Amino acid sequence: MTELRENGVYRVPEEERKKVSGEMIGGWADSDTMRKAISDVYEKYDYLMDPHTAVAYAVYDNLRRSGKVTRHTHTVIISTAHPYKFPGAVSEALGIAAEENPYDTLRSIKKYTGIPIPSQLGELENRKKRFTDVINPENIKESIQEVVDEIVK
Repeated sequence: MTELRENGVYRVPEEERKKVSGEMIGGWADSDTMRKAISDVYEKYDYLMDPHTAVAYAVYDNLRRSGKVTRHTHTVIISTAHPYKFPGAVSEALGIAAEENPYDTLRSIKKYTGIPIPSQLGELENRKKRFTDVINPENIKESIQEVVDEIVK
């Protein structure tokens, strides 16, 4: 981790890389591919994915189609986020106009898909915002110090 912090590079030792090279493959997907994956999976399977899962699915699909993952190989893609956490990307993928208010966009997605908005997310609309300060990157150190000084008083 020191090399990453000091030089911006992280290297996996050759021995470790060899251990996992036969077990792991990867790839990437751009935003258009991600949105297409959300749309395609929703239309084909009636399953609404979040953008992160859509990238994983798109990479898997590409690897399978290119023969890097053989047909009928058991594959697990683990979704870690709810699609409603990303109303802009999901609405765009489904061809739904995004509203100025993201909660209105969530309601539009719900109307289109029939998938309820999770109560924890929906309730945020009416809660008081806890964090409203915007800190410029050049002021981060000073801002953190102010918070620490306030805590230790």
